[in-house]
This record gives sequence, structure tokens and C-alpha cells, in this order.
Amino acid sequence: MSEVRIESRLQEIQETLSAVDRPPTTTLGILGESKQERYWQALLVYFLDDNNPHGLNTDVLEAFLNALATHNGISLPQDRGKLEHVKVQSEVPTENGPFDILLWCEDSWYVCIELKVDSGETGSQTERYAQASELGDLVVDQHSGVGEYVYLAPSAAQPPKSDIFVDISWEYVVPYFEDVLKTDRGQY
Repeated sequence: MSEVRIESRLQEIQETLSAVDRPPTTTLGILGESKQERYWQALLVYFLDDNNPHGLNTDVLEAFLNALATHNGISLPQDRGKLEHVKVQSEVPTENGPFDILLWCEDSWYVCIELKVDSGETGSQTERYAQASELGDLVVDQHSGVGEYVYLAPSAAQPPKSDIFVDISWEYVVPYFEDVLKTDRGQY
């Protein structure tokens, strides 16, 4: 199929989708699990980790880190190192209970993420995680780089209880993911 034909077909699809009176149902919505945080967490971790066979390499991770870096209150370094060396972990243990996701690049930077989908913070989760001296294998006071704490939740959610966690909405990061899918001429 020629490139012109592909672009024409994509335009037809976009026009058809624009005419729909409601957005398409998400995969998790179809499965009846759209409010289950653990499924959203598993999907996000899967696509952030370039070791998984999704074919997106580090593109989703880069888009996510760009979303975080452009948000007020986050100060990730401009040079984030080789993204293929970023460690992506979920259900990260601390002495104060496990938090959802940890992204880290040796002594350069780390991002601790508490994820919310349908419910708010339970008790004082973010306060406990902010006080944790160890995030999995990462010893906070021995880490010489930038450390950021993110509360990723719907825009209507209650803010985190800890001031160290930066409140970022799903609605803010989604366009960065969409750019990955839209800018590669159907590669993905």
C-alpha cells in the first residue's frame, strides 16, 4: 500500500472517530476492569520498560519523562542518561509499605510514583513513602542525583497528603503518549 493511500486511509479513520458521539471504550473498560489500579499500573509498567516485547523501545518512557519534566514542580535533569538503562520497578517495597512504580537511573535521578485511578489516597500513603529511607534497592540518602515524587491521578482526585509528591493528572500525561503513537506514521 502506498504512503499516500495509507495517509488517506488514516484520515478516513480519524474523520470516522471524530463523528462518534462518545470516545471509544478502553481495553480495560471492555474487560470490566477500568477502575482497577493494579491493571493500569501493570499496563503503564509494561510500556515504560523497554525490556518488554512491545516494540516501542524507550519511546513511551521518553514521552512519560518528558511529560514529567515539563510539569511545574518537577526538576528532572535535561540529560536523563541512556533510557535503555533506566530501571522500571513496580510494587516497590519500603519500610512503610510498597508504593506503585519506581523509575531510576543509577545516581542520576529517580521518580517514585503513587498511582491512582478511581479512589483517593489510602490513609497517609504519600507521607509514609516520602519518609522512606529505602525505595526498593535505592537508598535515598545515598543517592546523589535528583529525586522526584509523583502522585499520578485523575484531575478530579483529591491531592496527595504529602507536599513532596507533585500532583500530576492522567489527563496531562496522555497527550505525550498519544504523540508517540501519532508521530511515527503508523509504525506503532
